[in-house]
Amino acid sequence: MAQRVVDEAPRFRADFAVRRPKTIWLLLVAFFLPSLANALKILVQQSESAEYRLFDAAGIGMMLYLLAIAVVALEAAAIRYLWRPEPVGFRLGIASAIVGAIIVLVTAAAALQSPDALRSIVEASQAETGRMTTPESIEFATSPTGILVGMGLELVWLAIWAALVVWNRPYFDVKVPESS
Repeated sequence: MAQRVVDEAPRFRADFAVRRPKTIWLLLVAFFLPSLANALKILVQQSESAEYRLFDAAGIGMMLYLLAIAVVALEAAAIRYLWRPEPVGFRLGIASAIVGAIIVLVTAAAALQSPDALRSIVEASQAETGRMTTPESIEFATSPTGILVGMGLELVWLAIWAALVVWNRPYFDVKVPESS
């Protein structure tokens, strides 16, 4: 006679029991995951990526790979500590924002150093995506003013990112119990 096994109600692991603030979800979805995905895209596409073409035109192509590897390592670790908070997660979140700011500044410097390469990259990108743009918008995007405006907007985005990490500092100070 076969013995019937009755399953117990599913037990959730300890990491699912933690109530995460909405701002932690915002950090995951709006900042860390997209940044990680972009860095992985750069590493996978290698010399085909627009970012690499710009850095290569400025003579610093290898630097992009080093920065992308650093971002992948930082973002992956930060995501882990957003999911299972520990004090080191706060430092990783701030470090990610700082590395992001370094990337923005280096990219802006590369764009300012190689405006012709930037123009051809922007035009090729527009053609690939099928977006219709006016010559004036391409002119602005590749002008020093446009580059600096873009850099400023990116730095504001990173400042918001860092502010959210700082806002959630108490979240990282709580140790989540290990699941059994």
